[in-house]
Order: sequence, then C-alpha cells, then structure tokens
Amino acid sequence: IISKPKDSPDLNPKGYKPQNTYTYCYEACVTSGFPETEQQLAGLKISCYAEVYVESDSSAYLKIKKPLLYEVNGTSCSFDSLKISPVSADLTPLLEEPIKFDFKAGKVGKIYCKENEPEYILNIKRGILAMFHHNFNKPDPADKYDPRMYKNWEYGAHGLCENLYDVEYQFSQETHKTQAMKLSKTLNLNNCTGKPHVFSNIPGVRCLSKSCDRVEEPLKISISSSCNILGQESKFVVKTCETTGEYIFAPTQMKGTAVTTVKQNLKFKEVKAGLEQYSIPTANPRTLEMTGYDDHTVLTEKQKTEFVTKTLKMIDLLIKSVEKKDWKAHIFTSLVELLRKADEDTLSQIWDHCSSDEQRRPWLLEALPFVYKQEVFKLIKEKILSKDLKV
Repeated sequence: IISKPKDSPDLNPKGYKPQNTYTYCYEACVTSGFPETEQQLAGLKISCYAEVYVESDSSAYLKIKKPLLYEVNGTSCSFDSLKISPVSADLTPLLEEPIKFDFKAGKVGKIYCKENEPEYILNIKRGILAMFHHNFNKPDPADKYDPRMYKNWEYGAHGLCENLYDVEYQFSQETHKTQAMKLSKTLNLNNCTGKPHVFSNIPGVRCLSKSCDRVEEPLKISISSSCNILGQESKFVVKTCETTGEYIFAPTQMKGTAVTTVKQNLKFKEVKAGLEQYSIPTANPRTLEMTGYDDHTVLTEKQKTEFVTKTLKMIDLLIKSVEKKDWKAHIFTSLVELLRKADEDTLSQIWDHCSSDEQRRPWLLEALPFVYKQEVFKLIKEKILSKDLKV
C-alpha cells in the first residue's frame, strides 16, 4: 500500500522547474455494479507512485513506480477488503515503462511512447496525465479574475470537449497576487468531438452494428474534478486532484440501470532536483484522448506483412515462456490487444501461417475468442464451414 504523503514545503508557486522530479501518490479505482447484484461491485484498483520529471519548459516524462493492482469484489474500494490481482506482477514491467509528453503552461500536448505499448497500459498513463492538464484560458482575456466561473474547450480522454471551470483564487497578503487556486471542473459530454462507446451486458463484447457504434442514450455520463493548485494560471504546480466519473447505462435484458464508477486521486509527495535521462522514440506521437480498437485503419501491404511478422514473434515468445516454465500473462494480453488492430485480410494471413503449425495454432485459437471483432467471427465461421475447425 502506498504510504500517504505529508505536507511538503518544497513546492514552488512559480510552476514546475526543469531538471526536477515531482513524485505523487496515485490511486484509481474502476468498479461496475448491476441491478441484480444490488450494492455488490466488481472491478480493479491501482496504487502507485507517479513521477513527473520536467525536462524543459515544454517537455516532461511520466514514470510509474511500485504499481500494485487489486481486485475489487464487494461494496467498496477500501484496501481492507482487497486482494492483489494475479496479473499485478506481470503488468508491472509494462506500467513502469516511462513515456514522454509535451507540457507547457499546464497543458499536456503530444505523448510519446514505445511502439509496442499496449493501449490499455497507455490509457492508464493518460488517466494520470489528465490530472495535470488544465486550460485556464478564459473566453474574455480582459476578465482576469472575474468571472471566476467560465466555459472553455479542453482536449482530454473523450476528445475535444466543453468544460465548466469554477476557480477560487487565494491571494498573498503581502503581494496581493494569486498564490493558490481551488479548481472545480465539470465535463460537458453533450458538447464533444467524440462520443462514448456502447456498453454491452456481456463483458468484452462491443456493439458490432454500424448503427450502434456510438450513442448518446441510454448512456449517461457525469465527470467532475476538484484540484488544489499552487501558483497562478500560467505557471502552477498541482498539489492534489480528485476525479470522479459515473457511467450510467441500461443493459439489455435487465431491469433498471447499471453504473460504472471511476475514481482517481493524486497527491503530491516530494520533489527532488537532479538530471534524469530517458530514451523514448518521438515518432508517431499520440494524444491525451483514450483509444480503443473500434476505428478501422486501412493497412498497406507492407504494414500487413510487418503486422503478421510481429504477431508471429509474439506467439513464439509465448511458446518459449511455457517451455521455460516462465509464464508471462502480459504477453498473452498483448497478443489479444494486437489482434484487435488486425483487418480481415491480415487475420487470414496470420491464420495461414499458424493453422498447420502445431505450436502456434493453439495459441492463436486461445487468443481469438477474446478479440470480439466482426472480422474474427467471420474468420472462425469460414474455418468451421471449410472444416478447418471443429465445433
């Protein structure tokens, strides 16, 4: 369990300093509850240290340390009732991989990570970065401190969305300048460039029809943040930040509504000076927006060949890990995530390479049922009809 930090006098109200590492305690809990289970919840909780190394006035790095994943089965996210997840140790190396991001005037820009970073791991890191990302640009720059409540646009996990800001300014008695701020922020998902995806009552299954790819109803979402910030709007340091999100939806064949709740908590622990060095490729930058696998990217023939080669190498790693009795669960989950990006033709090529291979074929057949893509269902149907697969 991550120890709770004490108040530290080391924070500078003039913002994050280059060549300093800021350590935060971070916790996040995602739980879901269905009507038939009353108050019973199921989900995951992560606890870790989040280190932000400020490289310059425009770039920084995020490195997660000592992550622990917990299984939630009960009525609360309290540590007293949680057990460490069996996959915690396997996912630790992936979570501890650092990422680089553009960071200027309190805004997170492009994100840089290794090419093989799984989307579900990158999304956890995006969730942490979102708590440092605040846009204090008022609609009317002439209103320096008034109105304290205003709307602006901010790029975040759901794309470009309208946000309602409520800022309480705290002034220095000596200089009469802003010394700290209390920020409350509410996300307006009815005014976003992106829309949330459909939920299904079957875990892992997405809506496969084009007509229900993205919906506004019956899904209702409420997301709000509350942060204590040291400094001014142009240069500041986040002391604490809490975010709560509720996703209320009506599953098919069930009465009433179900709720998925996301809670995040970030609290400053300490700051240390010193130069750090990280090596992260800056090609193919990403954004703060959460990503899934519903977007259909057209692959070139060269990309298809590279994709097949990469998939086969990952299957071979699984085979070797079993031979050495060193089973790594995260390699299998990475294989599933990779297959979710494959188009119909690429899946067929992967099948052709694995179908007659006694070692590769079982692993491909183990992974495909977890992909839940229309292309996979079509491939399996074809192979059953051609008697390449037996039911």
